[in-house]
Amino acid sequence: MGIQDEGKLKKGYDKSSKHRKAEDLSRKGSEIKIMSERDFWSVAALDIQPREVLSDGEDDVCKNSSEPSREQDIGYPIDDKGSVLIMRPTHSGIDVMIRMAK
Repeated sequence: MGIQDEGKLKKGYDKSSKHRKAEDLSRKGSEIKIMSERDFWSVAALDIQPREVLSDGEDDVCKNSSEPSREQDIGYPIDDKGSVLIMRPTHSGIDVMIRMAK
């Protein structure tokens, strides 16, 4: 997780709602990992082929894409099991998440 902008946090919270949701999912057994900003930039610096990530119900289905659309999620494979780092453009920046392989 990056450095939290305390001015944008809900009163009484020291973490974003996305961070709290990720922690909750982890406690409930989801294979989700919260990474530091340093680790994120290490992964982002890897020379890996982006893939378009298409939502298919609860699972994400990736397909190769040489020119991904800005409106769609972009996935970067991070291991040989099918886990994907997903970057989603938003109006305020980019949401980043990791979908772990099942």
